[in-house]
Amino acid sequence: MPTTATQAFTLTVGPAALSIITTTLPNAVEGSPYLQTLSATGGVPPYSWAIQSGSLPAGITLSSAGVLSGTPSVSGSFIFTVQVTDSAV
Repeated sequence: MPTTATQAFTLTVGPAALSIITTTLPNAVEGSPYLQTLSATGGVPPYSWAIQSGSLPAGITLSSAGVLSGTPSVSGSFIFTVQVTDSAV
């Protein structure tokens, strides 16, 4: 006579790894409005963005929503690193 056995399992599926998908930014023009939104994927939205190192040109800011905006008042090359944080607890 055949026998059977059963077992209950729990499978937890977590979010994909958080990563920034924006790889380049369009150039800005001194004295002209600039608007660019950074993008990320994975993790648990909503995301929070911040400058980790370096600095933006005067007149440009980064919102916590990942929007670079403003009117640059100086010309030059500006190197900065952004950090994105998800809302996972």
